[in-house]
Amino acid sequence: MSEINDLDIVDANNTGRFPEGMLASDVNDSARELEGIIARWHEDGNASIASTGSANAYVLAAKQTLSAYYDGLIVAFDANFASTGACTLSVDAVSADTIKKHGATDLAADDIKVGQKVFVVHDGTNWQMISPLGNAPGTGNGDVVGPASATDGATATYDGTTGKLLKDGVVLGTVATLDSGTGSGAVPLVGTKSSTETLAGLVEKSTSAENVTGTDDTVWPTVAGTKEMIDTHATGGGWVFVSASTASASATIAFTGMEAGYDYQIEMYNLQSATDAVDLYAQVGITGPTYRTANYKGTTADIVAGTSGGIDYTSQIELTRSPFGTGANELGRFTFTLNDPAAVALTFFQLLGALNNSSAGEAVVMGGGHHTTSEAHTAIQFKMSSGNIATGEFKLYRRLNA
Repeated sequence: MSEINDLDIVDANNTGRFPEGMLASDVNDSARELEGIIARWHEDGNASIASTGSANAYVLAAKQTLSAYYDGLIVAFDANFASTGACTLSVDAVSADTIKKHGATDLAADDIKVGQKVFVVHDGTNWQMISPLGNAPGTGNGDVVGPASATDGATATYDGTTGKLLKDGVVLGTVATLDSGTGSGAVPLVGTKSSTETLAGLVEKSTSAENVTGTDDTVWPTVAGTKEMIDTHATGGGWVFVSASTASASATIAFTGMEAGYDYQIEMYNLQSATDAVDLYAQVGITGPTYRTANYKGTTADIVAGTSGGIDYTSQIELTRSPFGTGANELGRFTFTLNDPAAVALTFFQLLGALNNSSAGEAVVMGGGHHTTSEAHTAIQFKMSSGNIATGEFKLYRRLNA
């Protein structure tokens, strides 16, 4: 009996059922035979026939007459049992050939489920399953098993023995832990850690001092830290800009966060007082900040119209001897330098500047001194002896004290 595989793709070669010059009375029988070929092929491929067999050995009785399998033979069946591992399929007792998935992989448990419509094609050696697997997409081959309980938000890890069993993992850190790498054993989301942690594969974030010295090759700088390294070393230890503040009817202008190991310089431009006949003061402060109102020892001198004079002070740093005015051009320009103020030692300072007073004239100002207590001064503030600083630009710079 002929089957679909016996037909030829060249029309003129299909003469077995419709020979040239056949009798009209034979046409109906030949047409019925052709319809039977198509019907048997259709039924073998539409999964309407239930399989038999058991224990991962599927058996199918085909409607077509098959004496051998061939490359491209497609059959389908309604599975009568679920797979528990590698499976075979025997059609019409030709041979029990292995069913493969993904081309060359044996089936696993539940790749075929009871009642599943299974489509396979023979490749000349094995059956290749071309219908979807019974396991839900994304669950693998059915042998990945998770723990009985897990930490909420944890990242799953694999069991190193089987390589397939899932274990409870660790919780990734939040943005709040990025810089320090601290907090309830959380792992930072970026490769930084604190100097006291031992997190495999992560490195410590560099401090500002380490960026400047460049002597520790086990730390990792941020983008800002890299800029700091370039600014410092490219200028050969020169002054590096830190921050700026603009006075506008300000009672004080302050800078905080000064670090040990650095000299600091404040450049002051176009200063003008809101009150007439007042002086410009400065005070250093400790962490808090708490500004010191005693224990200064210094002198400020100026030359006005060829006449010099000076004052001593103890309760604050006095940057002017001749007072500020409030006229349009009565402005001050000063450079004030602190020598490593945040070190636990005496804080020395120097002053150079100029002040225009319409009444007294142009004053050239210089001075210096120190705070007599050995302590870390991490802040400094500027203010008028009375009233506010009307206008002015203040810029803070620093350089490595080495």
